[in-house]
Amino acid sequence: MHFLFRFMVVIYEELSQPVIDKINRATFFSILVDGSTDTSVREMEVVYVMFVDPDDGYTKVVFLTIEEVRHANAPGVLEAITTGKLNMYIQLHL
Repeated sequence: MHFLFRFMVVIYEELSQPVIDKINRATFFSILVDGSTDTSVREMEVVYVMFVDPDDGYTKVVFLTIEEVRHANAPGVLEAITTGKLNMYIQLHL
């Protein structure tokens, strides 16, 4: 199972890298977060990014990551966003 998970991570990283590069080149972007509770009653936040594609000028909304939230309040969600995988992908200036 570990190899399958690693395989999926590598595929995701390869497919998402061109999109991440575009987001980092965009003048502005918005982070959209939608929360849900999974079957083990853990709060999870799905993170999307909306940006204007610097190559074609169209607005795009893309799925970026899922983050686990320790505290289901505004500071907890902000912490998950700024310390999670999103911060590895996009240059956040908060």
